[in-house]
Amino acid sequence: CPGCNVKYDHAKGGCMHMTCTNCMFQFCCGCQNQFHENSKSCHFPKCCIDGLHAHHPRNCLYYLRDWDVVQLQQLLKRNNKEFEIAIPENHDGKCHIMELKENEETDEIEESECNEKAPEGYRGVCWKHYKEYLVELIRRHLLDPVDLYDIRELKIILSRHKISYPPKNDDDDKESYEKELRAILKRELPLAKKEVS
Repeated sequence: CPGCNVKYDHAKGGCMHMTCTNCMFQFCCGCQNQFHENSKSCHFPKCCIDGLHAHHPRNCLYYLRDWDVVQLQQLLKRNNKEFEIAIPENHDGKCHIMELKENEETDEIEESECNEKAPEGYRGVCWKHYKEYLVELIRRHLLDPVDLYDIRELKIILSRHKISYPPKNDDDDKESYEKELRAILKRELPLAKKEVS
């Protein structure tokens, strides 16, 4: 726990919003940034979110879980970072990652194996858990996904953080304008290892 340093095990498949049972600190299991009840309890610059929220860095699973495997691998390759694809010897083709599941008979949450199909090239796990593995590598190496954003994604993030950016001029080519937006985002909202407090 980022609040009291109590050790915990997070079963795959659970919610990313965690509450420490020892100190009641609320945090994201992907980036460990704090969840806030509203903008008044939040110290993030220019925050105006009134509901429960956290300010996740761009390389948190919260955002990257929507990327496909090829994009995640591309980000690692661009930065010369290795990742595994080989299926273990004598593998049965099923994902054996432990995750939380609801028991339909008792309505209780229990820990059990995923058991989804493990496709070729996904190191013996299902697509969901392989994506989690790739994102863990991206976070560990502090890689910034901004270099793979397109103009639409750049504008969405800049607008979300109330960062002004110039409109595209008729004589601007797409590549130059994309590069300009990317530079603004990196300058105004650098990738942080931990939430600004």
